[in-house]
Amino acid sequence: MTKIHIAINVLSGIALLIALYYGIQIFNAGDNYLITHLNEFDHQNYSPIEDIPVLTAKGVIISGVFLSIALILQIITFVKNTINRKKILFVFLFAIYGILLAFSFFVMLDLEHRDFQTFGMIWVVLSILLIFGNTVAVFIRK
Repeated sequence: MTKIHIAINVLSGIALLIALYYGIQIFNAGDNYLITHLNEFDHQNYSPIEDIPVLTAKGVIISGVFLSIALILQIITFVKNTINRKKILFVFLFAIYGILLAFSFFVMLDLEHRDFQTFGMIWVVLSILLIFGNTVAVFIRK
């Protein structure tokens, strides 16, 4: 079971890094229109402001793939586990997965007005909670 929890932590960490990456990309795209001449001088290429909805969709979908795999592994640990304290912890972790799924739909429904720079921190914080919860589950014994 410890290996599965570590795998979930790795997948949640990857989702966290993806959320940070796309949040930074969107921030840079938003600032790019103000300093285009400086970026051209420094040979920096940022996405144009029109690409923010596409970057948001990519961030939600790619991080969603890793979190979906983590959710499947979490369900496996829930089913295989016999310790009640761990099962209670997993119920709270399932609530976190539910919040992430709800925010994924919320952001994807209106990509023009909701971007991953603003809402991406939800993925970061909840991924940290998933990592923390699975780390605690490793140390819970009868």
